[in-house]
Amino acid sequence: MNSLFRAERSLFLALLAAASMLLLLGCGSDGGPSRAFEGTIDTLPSGRVVVSNPGEGMWREGETWQVTEQIRIGRLEGDGPDVFGSVGLLEVDEAGRFYVFERQAQELRVFDAEGNYVRTVGRKGSGPGEFSQVIGMDWAPDGSLWLVDPANNRI
Repeated sequence: MNSLFRAERSLFLALLAAASMLLLLGCGSDGGPSRAFEGTIDTLPSGRVVVSNPGEGMWREGETWQVTEQIRIGRLEGDGPDVFGSVGLLEVDEAGRFYVFERQAQELRVFDAEGNYVRTVGRKGSGPGEFSQVIGMDWAPDGSLWLVDPANNRI
């Protein structure tokens, strides 16, 4: 797989994840009556879950969903911290900064609320401030960003 294809795929996945989060955030309720889910959820003997949706959507008359790009992080070509090989995790802080964990490089890249690169935290390795196999990222109660790295036996 060539590096341009990987970068395009990673950028697409990052944009898809961001769009999905924005869509979910925009799916609030105005307190009006809502319909119950009318589809079916079945579990096959193999354990696979099959969800069937009805032909008619659950939104009210006149409501439609629309996905609108708010911000774009990354480029398809070139060098630099805004070209990704494999986006693994994404978090956003209260100031709107994006924290993107780049799996291929094993580093955390920080972008401001406008999508501009701010800095890189860490690098690949097993020493202090280095990452080997980050599988999770979440906010600590004190506002610190925790990364779970089982290969280095630490958070």
